[in-house]
Amino acid sequence: MICKLFVFRHAETFDNSRGIFSGWRDSELTLKGISQAQEIAEQLKRYQIDYAFTSHLRRARKTLEVVLQGRPFVPVFTDDRLIERCYGLLQGK
Repeated sequence: MICKLFVFRHAETFDNSRGIFSGWRDSELTLKGISQAQEIAEQLKRYQIDYAFTSHLRRARKTLEVVLQGRPFVPVFTDDRLIERCYGLLQGK
């Protein structure tokens, strides 16, 4: 059996567009970010997706939600081992 693993990060957030270290801050996706997630969905549309994994951060969950749109039966697992690193005092700067 051949398995494929697709790994992608969250799409652009407001913090990303402003050059701000997000870390554990929970910045929302921009319109560009939503478009980027739709592009990922388009690239993956010919593949079967059996499982999906995300952190609890909204930016990651929203990116995955857009990517999985039209695939209502894909089980999604939340695991914070996937979370971005904490930047300490640099978060939000």
